[in-house]
This record gives sequence, structure tokens and C-alpha cells, in this order.
Amino acid sequence: MTDSVPQRLETLSAQFDGLETAAASLGRDPSVGTSVRRIARSLESAAQALELKEVAAGAMAIQRAADAHLERSVANFLARVAELRDERPTDQATILIVEDNKTVATATKAYLRADGRELLIAESAEKALETLEEREVDLVILDLILPDRDGRDVLVQMREAAATAIVPVIVLSSNAGAVARAECMAVGADDFLEKPADPKALRSAAARHIKAGRERRDAVRDGLTGLPNRAGLLAHYEQYRRQAAAAGVPLTVAVLSLDPLAEVTMRLGQDAGDRFLLEVSAAVHEAIGKGDHLGRWETSELVAVLPDRTATEAKRMLETTIHMLARDDALDEMRDARIDITLSGGVATVGTDQPLHDAISSAQRSLYSARAAGGDAVHAEVDLELKTHRVLMVEDDRVTSTLLHHRLVREGHEVVAFEDGRDAYDWAADASFDLAILDVKVPGMDGFELLARLRDIPRYVGVPIVMLTGMGSEADVVRGLELGADDYMLKPFSPTELLARVRRLLHAHPGQRGERQGRSAARVATDGTTAPLPDQDTEPDGPPGLDPPNEAQA
Repeated sequence: MTDSVPQRLETLSAQFDGLETAAASLGRDPSVGTSVRRIARSLESAAQALELKEVAAGAMAIQRAADAHLERSVANFLARVAELRDERPTDQATILIVEDNKTVATATKAYLRADGRELLIAESAEKALETLEEREVDLVILDLILPDRDGRDVLVQMREAAATAIVPVIVLSSNAGAVARAECMAVGADDFLEKPADPKALRSAAARHIKAGRERRDAVRDGLTGLPNRAGLLAHYEQYRRQAAAAGVPLTVAVLSLDPLAEVTMRLGQDAGDRFLLEVSAAVHEAIGKGDHLGRWETSELVAVLPDRTATEAKRMLETTIHMLARDDALDEMRDARIDITLSGGVATVGTDQPLHDAISSAQRSLYSARAAGGDAVHAEVDLELKTHRVLMVEDDRVTSTLLHHRLVREGHEVVAFEDGRDAYDWAADASFDLAILDVKVPGMDGFELLARLRDIPRYVGVPIVMLTGMGSEADVVRGLELGADDYMLKPFSPTELLARVRRLLHAHPGQRGERQGRSAARVATDGTTAPLPDQDTEPDGPPGLDPPNEAQA
């Protein structure tokens, strides 16, 4: 279909207006709900014909919403439609001109005037910041010399605020020179033009930066929910973290997992999965309120960045949301299909210099604990009784080894590291571990041979092993898996992704070293019979620098 989304939405204007009018009467007359659902049903059919998948899913959600939640469902739907309709051609935009000289402001406004454009003027820094807080703008034209503040202060404040961090700014100033230009660009300006501005150059720059700004905005937004995606969360998180550190207030990260999303999609179809995701996203967005930031981190995980909230407050907020969704009639479709609607949450307090990936890793540890407890629960990091696992790492690259050692220790694991495969095998033959990370190309004994020999030791039959290598051929991957590897990662790799896989494997194999050994108390011999293992009542000490294992580990 060649028409743009806004153009296709325009053909549904009458239905949108009718839905809004009907919904406005819900508070006074609940019986209007029948009319609201009828309009929503008409909208769903029309949206499907126009290939407006998100609109069709939203209209279906309205039809299935309980009476108590119908007004909220319509409001969320119309708000998202307004965002989609606002994806306008480049020549339609809202431009803020920050200029105290009325003559220059009027001239700039005349230069930039075009059909569909809204041009706003702020004569001071304070007025400009107020406008940016109240309105969404596509471009700012900024003078440096303002009556109340330096224009560069406005620029810095814009870049520190999550809502305006990626709004394009063109500095238009009589303060010419390479130094002024370099300083403005360094603090976040997108362009620098000298006064008096050439009208053609100003118009060209404005059109170019409006287009670029919209592309940046779309790049950091999830296509289905309209929430920030990973890139959007990363951009906003750094600002929240700096602000929280400067103000001395807590910053908390919460992760909410939509546990049954994959099952809903598989059994009821993609549209049902989308409706489930939209309903949960809307409920969480409403619960966290203004000033907090919600985004979609993974397919079935939402992440909330919560400034000035403790872990306890964040936990309570997620618990309230989960309990509310448990009573939401809009999810009856899933319940009728006998799908357990369980949601799991994890919460962690952020350190002053902690990257977002690390903060989310901390919250995910709590999330996995909540999920292991059966779901429909929220765990905070402070509630966990963290178990220490021993990780065997065989890696001869010092940089990779140091990075992994640091991240694993910070996760709370005990790490035993070797650069030589034979040395690692000699140690493992007499000791024990909970998980191994093996590089393929190591001296002494390569990773494949080490993997095979470890699997021949009965107590390591069920222990998870991850292969880590730069050898990316399909044959290598198949060989590693056939020899008994549980997972395979190719270099270069993401440490965060590797840690997520380590957590998943340890969660799937929760027994401690002695327990796992006990479950493998017999091995299959070559003739298919089982042979009992020799007694393993004691365990030799580990390599130098390791404490001897305690009684439970032996």
C-alpha cells in the first residue's frame, strides 16, 4: 500500500471522532459502552482493510475491555492514534524560535513559514524552557544572547532533559567565530548559522534537521507499543542517572516480564499477542506516572526507569499493576484459552555510575527469582539470598578473560580461570564447578577436546557448558553441540548477552555442585548398562588462591 500511515488514518477520521464523542459520555452513562464497542468493531474492520495492524489491535482491545476499564482503553487508543497521525511530512512541523529581538524573530518566522508549520516565539530562556516542557517541537532556532540567560545554558538543559534530548537545535547568533561555533556544537547544537541569516540557507537547514530529528525519534521507538526501544531507553537512562546522582536521590530500575506472551502468540495468533502486549504496556505506563520512563527492552520484557523511587516503592507499584491486570476483563480471551496470565517483576537500585545494562542485569536476577517462585510476583534485589556458583573459565586472550572475570565476579560468582586447556582439565578432574565457559582455540588442549573429556567425567554430565570462540562456521557450532555444549557464542560478543545466557543456564540447572553430582550418580557405559560412580565424599582443594570447598559443596 503506497499511502503513508497518516494518510490512511485520515480516511478513518469520522470513526475516530465518533469514538471520542461516545467515550466522553461513558462517565455519565455507562450504557454508552455498547455504542463505543460497536464503533470499535467498525474501526477494527476498516483498519484491517487499510493494513493498519496496530490500530486494528487497539480497536479489538477496546471491544474486549471490561466496563470499568473501557474509558481508559479508549483514551490509550486515541492517544496512540494521535501519535501515528502526527507522523507528518517533513514540511509539517512545530518550530520554536528563541529570540528576544522582535525584528529578528519576525524575520526568522517569515523565512520559515510554510503550510502545515506552527511557528512559536519565546523571547527569553525561561519562556523557551516552559514551552519545551508543555509542547512537543520538531526544531529549535536558538539565539545565544538572551535577556535572562546564555543560550548555551538552554542548550545544555535541553540535552539533559529526556523529553528534549534529541530535538534538533540550530544556533542562530551574531556571536560569530570558530570558537563560538565549536563550543555550541560540543554542548549539543546540530548546526550553527551566523546573523543575519541567509533565508535560503536557513530554510534548507531547517528542513534537513527536522527530517533528521524525526528519523532519530523513530529509531528509538518500538513500532508496536510506541514506547522507547533499547536505544531510546539507553539515551534517557544516562540523563536520569546523572540527575539522580547530582540531586542525591535514588534511581531504581524495574523489569516486568510478560511470561505467557509467546504462548498467547503461538496459540491465539500474532494479533492476540499484540493486544496482550498493548494492554499490559498501557496499564504499566499509567501506573508509573509522569516523570518516569517506560520502554520495551526485549520481546516480552518492559523496563521502567524510576527516578526518586526506592526499590520498595517500585516493587509495590509493579505488584499493584500485576494485581490489577489479574482482574482485567480485556485478558479474558487468554483465560478462556486456559493460558495462565502470569507476570513476573524484578527491581534493583542503581549505583551512581552503573550502566543501564548492568542495572537491568541486577533487576533480571530478581526477575528470575520471581519467575522461579511461580510468577505473578515481584522480587527486589535486597530480598534475594544470592547463591554463589563456581564458574570454570578457559580463555587465553587476556583482554577477554579480564572482562569476563570482572563481570562474573560482579554477578556474585566465584571464577576459576585458566589459559591452558590441559591445566583446566587437570584441575577439573579433581575439583568441581557449576558452569564452564570454554574458548575453542586454547593451548595445551583445545576447547572441543576439553569439552569431550569433561563430559566423560560423571559429575559433569549435567553441568552447563558454553563454548566461546571466533570460529563461526556451521560445522564448528554443530561439532560443539554434538560434543555436549549447552550454548555457543561467537566473538566478538556482548558480555551482557553472555551473562544473560549464564543466568539462564544456571537457572535451568539450579543444583549446587554436590547436588548435581548426586543426580548423576550413575553413568551409561559403552554397552548401555549403568555403572555406579566411585565414592565422591571429599573434594580436593582448588587451585592456589581458592578457599577449600565447604561441606555442602564436597
